[in-house]
Amino acid sequence: MQRAVRHISAILGRVIFIDFSIQIVFGMTWMCLNFSKLPQFGESLFYVEISKNFICDEYTGILYPVFLLLARGIEGLAGLPYYCVMYVVQLLVACYAAHRLLMGLKKTKRALNLWGSLAVLTLPMAMQCHLAVLPYSLVSSFFLLELSISLETVRKGMLRVRQMVKLASFWLLCALLLPEYLLLGAIPPVLVLLWGLVRIFGLVRRGNCQETRRQDIWRFARQFVIFLAFGATIIGMNSLTQVKGYYGKNEKSLEACLVSRTAWTSLMSYYEGFPEQLREILDWGDVQASAYYADNMAMVFGPAVEEALGTEEAREFFLALSKQAWEQNRAHILHEIAWDAAAYTVSPIALQMQLTGRGYDSYSGRNYEIMRHYTPVLSRIYMDYSCWWFAAALCLGAILGVFCIFLDRSLISGRNFFSVLILGVSCLGLIFWYTMQGAGMMDYKNTIGVTCVWMVFSLLLMEKGMGAYACTEGNKTA
Repeated sequence: MQRAVRHISAILGRVIFIDFSIQIVFGMTWMCLNFSKLPQFGESLFYVEISKNFICDEYTGILYPVFLLLARGIEGLAGLPYYCVMYVVQLLVACYAAHRLLMGLKKTKRALNLWGSLAVLTLPMAMQCHLAVLPYSLVSSFFLLELSISLETVRKGMLRVRQMVKLASFWLLCALLLPEYLLLGAIPPVLVLLWGLVRIFGLVRRGNCQETRRQDIWRFARQFVIFLAFGATIIGMNSLTQVKGYYGKNEKSLEACLVSRTAWTSLMSYYEGFPEQLREILDWGDVQASAYYADNMAMVFGPAVEEALGTEEAREFFLALSKQAWEQNRAHILHEIAWDAAAYTVSPIALQMQLTGRGYDSYSGRNYEIMRHYTPVLSRIYMDYSCWWFAAALCLGAILGVFCIFLDRSLISGRNFFSVLILGVSCLGLIFWYTMQGAGMMDYKNTIGVTCVWMVFSLLLMEKGMGAYACTEGNKTA
């Protein structure tokens, strides 16, 4: 039985290797043909403008404009377009992040690790972000580096102060790129600190000497202070560089997210019940514009409500409208939330459904149109193949995972469990956050890191399958 399982695992491992190699060829070809092009994202122009005045609102981080300023300086010195400078930086950081994540889960041969890094790098959704003037490439790479350091810590069985400083530094970089990573980027270090607590209590239960326990508690206390210090630094730097409402959006709040999540699709039906002072400012045309384009909930609807009612009363109005929408359209709202959560979890599969008319409209469709602008035929083939292969890789990886556990029960261990927990909770945090930001706003650029984590698992299981093949060959030789 075990010999048959090893043979099947070896075949599946080789299939995964071949198909990822095809994706790498497509991805590197697409990269070479598009490296000198600047995709026409509206956000790109926005960040370029911020790099000239360095005024951010609460939705925008200061770090990417700083990088753009440096890139424009290199452009002046070397004559290389600033966006090409950013592409080089983003590609190198992304490749390094994939390498570290693979090493964080399991040490592999250098050549195989490089190949795996290219496989993660050439995911079409990730590659599009790497070759765009947007913060999503760097923030996803820094987030993956957070995960890799967390996994290395668990694998080695000890959290040192230097590791916590590195972990918190990448958290800082993430949060200065996108402000929401003050919370999202805190998930890996918080989980590592919890793992440290579990480890300390485990030492206590095993009856380790009092001196060892005292050292571990003191080490944990220092790491917790480092975590708090970096958190305070993030809050301070963002508060110093942000001007609320500077670019016309409503104030960021839980109530504003709830009304965008629950009331957007049926906003026009509530217009007659709006307060009179609000209808004097927000006419029917503005409501229609807000209902047709999800971003206008923050750009048109929210600011008008705050102007008419004031910030505090606006929050109360948002909450009341959210409750009304929930009571009247609960099933529809839950259906939309489930679709968005699923789309953020497995973005390539959701995108393929949308492109074939089986899904729903989202920002991802616009991303795909921008991707096809310069190389339409290659982009279509590249995206179609990679989306199909993503689904196939998950299925093959799941089968390989069952086979690997069957062949090696030691894979079910406390450290492996906590490693999977760190990855799972961190990815679920991203999925939940962006799902609840609003209806009609699903954008695969937000969860590039989640898509990369899925592929890393498939790559590691592929290596296990190839290892099973090596064992089979060894048995034959013997």
